[in-house]
This record gives sequence, structure tokens and C-alpha cells, in this order.
Amino acid sequence: MRRDRLGPAAFTVAAVAVLAAVVVWRAPEVGRALEVVPLGAVLAAVALHALTLGLRSEGWRVAIAGIDGRVLDRDAVHGANAGAFGAGAIQSHFTLPVRIALLRRWRSEHAPRVVHLALADLPIALAEACCLVALLAWWQPWLALPAIAALLLLGPAARVACARWPGARGLGVLVDRRRRAALLALAAVITVATAARVWVVLLACDLPHGPGDVAVLVGALGVLGLLPLGPAASPGATLATLAAEGVGSAMAAGLLISASSIGAVAAYGVAVGAVLGGRRAVRWVRRPAPEAAGA
Repeated sequence: MRRDRLGPAAFTVAAVAVLAAVVVWRAPEVGRALEVVPLGAVLAAVALHALTLGLRSEGWRVAIAGIDGRVLDRDAVHGANAGAFGAGAIQSHFTLPVRIALLRRWRSEHAPRVVHLALADLPIALAEACCLVALLAWWQPWLALPAIAALLLLGPAARVACARWPGARGLGVLVDRRRRAALLALAAVITVATAARVWVVLLACDLPHGPGDVAVLVGALGVLGLLPLGPAASPGATLATLAAEGVGSAMAAGLLISASSIGAVAAYGVAVGAVLGGRRAVRWVRRPAPEAAGA
């Protein structure tokens, strides 16, 4: 393992160890909280997160098209993201390099340069951040103002960056008004689906689930998701925001969010694999026989 990966990996192991210690410490409380969670809530949380994974893949496809105008096929984009999300379930910082590596391997003749692909992730993150700040306006109404200001500045700021730095072509999607609108629409739906998943989990765990409570937890999940915490990020966010309501219930909610994330990644990967495998089988069946090809 490269030396620059040892730090995040060690941090992830330490975070998971702390999480395990808290679960053991409060095992009876956590167990009672999880016992009352209905299966329907778990399935709904998995389905909602799987939806966000598919939408993020579509958002990345739009962002890549904004680099040079070439629209990559969905098979390549969703296939690369299925592997990347699997790696990201272990450590979020693995998502981007795995995604780029898989896409370059499958579509090396059509994929943009690595630096452009890496930067194409930023518009998606910025769009989701703007939508998240707008969501937090349910908690603090004044946050609507910076959210609107950020949305209005995305296009001009990207235009200046692309004009001054050739390597900023990955931000091209924000310059194109039509593609920028599509990306923001996808980010808005992703934010709503994420908020719906959090609401389902809070309701199932009998925790406060008003608009403000949901918005704060979604924000905490976004912030802690940036850190190399691995599967411990979601329980960390619920403990940070909901521990006052009961450590056991807060931990149960975090574990449910983590479990639904892993389940959604697995479901998305299986679905993408099935679609790709089915299409390959159809092409193989329709392939002309050697005799017919030589006739």
C-alpha cells in the first residue's frame, strides 16, 4: 500500500473500532432500538439510496459530456460507478480513483483526460452542496440566501475558471446553461431522495423527524462523509446530532443508514451487472453465424 494511503486507512480502522466499542457499550439499547425497525423501512431506505446512486451516475455522465461535448454510453458510466461505489462503501476517498480507472479501462478511446475526469466530479459536489444548503433552510431560513447566491454564481465562476486555466475543462458542464440545469435538477432530486431516506430512518427509530431534524442530519452526513471514516461516518453523524435523544436510538439510526447504504450499493451493482450481462448476451445471440457472415 502506498504511504499516502496509510493515513486514511488507519483513520478508517480507528473510527470503525470506536464505533464497535460504542455498540458493545450500549448493546442492549441499540438492540432494542433495532428490534422495532420494520422491514419495510429498511427496504425503503435501500431503495431510496439506490435511486441516488443511479442519479449520481447520470449526473457524472452529464458532467463528462460538458468537457468536450461527447456523451458516453450509459453502460460505461454506470458500470464504472458500480465498481466505484463498491470501493466507496469501504472508504469514500476510493470512489473517484476507482471510477476514473474503470472508465479509462473500458472507454479509453472516448474518455477525456484523467485531470478533466477528476475535476468533473466537482460540479456534481457543488450542485449537491447548493441543494443541501437550500435544504438546511428548513432549519435556519437565512441559509436560503447563500444557497441562491451560490446557484447564481456557479455559471460565471466556472466560465472564468475555464477561460484562465485549460485544465478546468472538467467544469465545462457549469458553463453550458442546458447541461447546468440538468445537473442541478439531478442534484435536487438526489437531495430530496436523501432527505426522504433520513426521514424514513428517523421515523423507524422513533427519533425526531421534522423537516429541521432531517435537514440537520443530512448536513451532518454530508460533512462526515468527506472524512475518511468509512462505515463509521453515518453513526458518527447520528450520534453528533441525535445523542441527546438517546445514544442507543441514535446509534441504531446510524447503523441503519450505513446498512442501507451498503445494501443499496450491492443492489445497484447487481442491477447494473444484470443489465450489462443481458445486453451482452443479446448481442451474442444476434451475432451472425460464420457461414452467414462469409456468404
